[in-house]
Amino acid sequence: VQDNNVAEFVEVREGTIRSVESKYDLITANLTAGLLEYISRDLVNSLADGGTLIVSGIMEDDRDGVLEAFTESSLSLSDELSEGEWVALSLTTNN
Repeated sequence: VQDNNVAEFVEVREGTIRSVESKYDLITANLTAGLLEYISRDLVNSLADGGTLIVSGIMEDDRDGVLEAFTESSLSLSDELSEGEWVALSLTTNN
């Protein structure tokens, strides 16, 4: 954050998603597919209306399960990036 001169715009916190009480316009999560699916509702609940969630660290074979976990929780796929066997998904709220 400091190296990119965005400290005045970005707040970095350490903790779990369940310890978050605020809503955020942007959330990024580079985690395994199983963990993303497990905390999908917590991530969605921490996302502000009109917000974007970017999830990565997903193996191509796990893509559909992760996407389903988030679309069942009211998000829509807005973009996708693949590199080799890795996938990243950008999802937005349906509000």
